[in-house]
Amino acid sequence: MRTVPRKAKAGGKASAKALTVASSPQEQCLRNSDLVDQILRHFLEPNGRSSLSYRESVRNIRSQRLHLYAAALTSRAFSHSAIKLLWRRLDNLLPLLRLLPTFNLTGKKYDLEGVVEAADWDTFDRHAALCREIVYQEPSRTVNPLVYVRLAMRKSIPLPNLSRFACGSGSPQTDVLFYISPSLVSLSLSSTSATETFLTLLSLESPPLAYLFLSGLPSTTLALCSAFRDLQSISLTDVDGAIDPQGFLAMASMPSLKSLKTDLIGWNQVTLESIAPDSIFCALTDLIIEAGTRPMQRTMPLLVTRIGAPAITSIRIDLVRDYEPWDTPTASGETFAALASCISSCWQTSLWNLEVQGLRCAVDDFCALQGLSRIKTISLKKVLQGSLGDERVLNIMRTWSHLTSLAIDGADADLEFIKCLAQHCPVLRTLSVAFLPVNLPDISTTPLLAHSLSELQFFPVIGQERRWPQVDVHVAARHIDRMFPQITSLSGEGYQNQWEEIQKLVFMCQDVRRTAWEQK
Repeated sequence: MRTVPRKAKAGGKASAKALTVASSPQEQCLRNSDLVDQILRHFLEPNGRSSLSYRESVRNIRSQRLHLYAAALTSRAFSHSAIKLLWRRLDNLLPLLRLLPTFNLTGKKYDLEGVVEAADWDTFDRHAALCREIVYQEPSRTVNPLVYVRLAMRKSIPLPNLSRFACGSGSPQTDVLFYISPSLVSLSLSSTSATETFLTLLSLESPPLAYLFLSGLPSTTLALCSAFRDLQSISLTDVDGAIDPQGFLAMASMPSLKSLKTDLIGWNQVTLESIAPDSIFCALTDLIIEAGTRPMQRTMPLLVTRIGAPAITSIRIDLVRDYEPWDTPTASGETFAALASCISSCWQTSLWNLEVQGLRCAVDDFCALQGLSRIKTISLKKVLQGSLGDERVLNIMRTWSHLTSLAIDGADADLEFIKCLAQHCPVLRTLSVAFLPVNLPDISTTPLLAHSLSELQFFPVIGQERRWPQVDVHVAARHIDRMFPQITSLSGEGYQNQWEEIQKLVFMCQDVRRTAWEQK
């Protein structure tokens, strides 16, 4: 419903036309309840989150609605720039359709009755030109399909400047096709029945499409992607059916494609063995392979060895979910070694980010990462089985002098490993490892170079939880403070009280040093 309902006036269509023409852009905006709702959302915390529950937040919004509406109506400072910002992102076409005086709710369905005056269509077009993003949500009430028919007969592309469109599953075809725009740069479609029609019609507009995200769609849609030669990023997940090899090669040969995300579902018909090494995805810089099916164990190394990009900077491989236990069966160490060897030999000087989750390996397999001399961030979750204190692991760590962030769970770290990082990784700022501070040696009097690590997180050591009563929190705190005197965040999973006590002692040591320095 509109916040301020229109009142019937004598004169019928002429009066409605006069009302529309006389209204200023501010008044037209504030008569639109959808936009007023967007204003009210700014009263919540950033990103639309609130410390209140959802129901309390909604009640709070409703209680402020009339007061804010009255304030906005009387405010002369409600600028045209503010209006443009409010129209920039919408959920659907409903806010625009509500600008038309004859668009009303009849029973439980919206309908467009009678003749729409040219001035009213001009108002619609003027505001539609301001819209840049649609993150689709179905209207709260059904819109009569004849409304879309009338809209299509007048103008096939109502949103000429739309640059981003994201649509989930279940959207009706008659609605989705209205979001085709020659200005689209980013497109996200998920399990939508009109996908093939949408992509076919969109290709006729030759948009500058750079980012394409497809999920749960028929495998035949992949062939349509090759029409967008300027694509820089493709996300292809949960494909329904086997991917056609020709469609795959067309995608893999796109000259501007820099980012690829896939779960490898549907790739079973693609014979990677027949593709020459270093011949596909030659412009790629980012590769993401997410959890899919177990046959990926064979596909992943083959795919990586076929990539011809000379300067990949980021690789992420996730084979299990965060909530799956550590002992979830995954690919073997041979798979990790094959991947790591290829990564180290091909992109040892360009790769700066490596994230692997759920790809088991032993220390021998881990040694294949030896050549990554320029790596900056590494995250290995549910990967390494063994001790981080192994001399072979330490030798690799000594070569990662550019490392700024390291996260390794499962494999337990000892004091020597942490000291090695403090000595050989001078720019390390974030460290997350599995560590149990037991049997620590006495504090050495040998001075250490002050390290500027700021964030330290400890994962639990699997199977060692019963040894926590042996932990001396004072000794642990002194060792941590000695190695990382500038730490600002310290936390640990499991035995929260003990970690909080260690944190307090570390910060107490910092306060003592700070006080002593100030008194000099």
